[in-house]
Amino acid sequence: MSAKTDHKKTQQRKRIIFISSLLVSAFWLSGRIGNVYRFPALGAIYESFWLPALALLVVLPVISFYYWSRKIQCSVALSLFHPPGSHQPYFSMR
Repeated sequence: MSAKTDHKKTQQRKRIIFISSLLVSAFWLSGRIGNVYRFPALGAIYESFWLPALALLVVLPVISFYYWSRKIQCSVALSLFHPPGSHQPYFSMR
């Protein structure tokens, strides 16, 4: 897989996670601010989406933490074992 394709997939994944977070936030705010049960059809739609919103509320932080920790581990590993401008690692496995 080329680096350009990998970068494109990463950007798409970030965009999906961000938009999903915004949708869950909008769902939560709509229930807190407005009376979604004033119109029966709107209340029915709201009730049909509560379980997916709850699932995303639990899953999105886990996914975000996973990608964040992968990014941190990669950058820490690179900075510890290959310092910039040096051919000697900070730490050796010997």
